[in-house]
Amino acid sequence: MSSRALALAFLAVFTSTRPSTASGQACRQADSVSQWLVDLVGHFASATDPHDVPVRDSLRLPATPARDVRLVIDEAVCQKAGAAYAEDRGRTGGAGLSGRVYVVQVGMAYAVLDPAFYYYDARRRIPIVLVLDSTYRTPSIF
Repeated sequence: MSSRALALAFLAVFTSTRPSTASGQACRQADSVSQWLVDLVGHFASATDPHDVPVRDSLRLPATPARDVRLVIDEAVCQKAGAAYAEDRGRTGGAGLSGRVYVVQVGMAYAVLDPAFYYYDARRRIPIVLVLDSTYRTPSIF
């Protein structure tokens, strides 16, 4: 799948996503959005295509087989990743932080998404996925 097709799929999935209302949980559970995120991260983490490898490298994703990319449901990990996400997004603008995140582990890194959060530009709302290292630092945006 091309990077353009993945980006379009990303926008299609998140234009209809609504924040979950369950309280006291930082981890969002497996659903169609989490599967999409696992597939997207797995695509870039396992990339061999000369157009996708530079994307993986710019995101600082470790080269990892797609089968080793997985959704995290450990509350301690989600709380730390969610706090790092909120801190980063709080500095850069946008709206809608819910405190409930999808966390995808890829090697020693995490891809984190709060689907309630959107960055606003002049034409559309843009959901943001951050890539964090194992210490929940060094975010990259995609």
